[in-house]
Amino acid sequence: MKKIFFHSPNRYLFSILIGIILAILNIFFDKGFSSILSYANGTFISGFMLICIGGLSLVNYFGGFDIFSIMFAKRDQYGHKPTLHEYSISKAERRKKYPYVFTPYFIVGLILLIISAILTIIYYNLI
Repeated sequence: MKKIFFHSPNRYLFSILIGIILAILNIFFDKGFSSILSYANGTFISGFMLICIGGLSLVNYFGGFDIFSIMFAKRDQYGHKPTLHEYSISKAERRKKYPYVFTPYFIVGLILLIISAILTIIYYNLI
């Protein structure tokens, strides 16, 4: 269980940094830093975008984009370009080294969505 959620601190730091940058940019371009609703919108959009990145990372983890990446596969020393089956097998072996690379994006995205929901509830209870 621990390996699924806490395996890559660099990916967590990267996703937190991306989430904060997206939230600050959205807050800045929305209503400014004066409204709680702009904070809720900023955290919602950054959380949703991180969940989308996690979804694309999940599709990539299970080989959904192998058909596109084989176009850029390098030839071996004999000039042979791998078939899709050979390429998929070699990518699957490389993916086993780094399992669950998509979980930090989902977890940080869900945390930002929860923060957004709390800020929205606070905003509508203050009005």
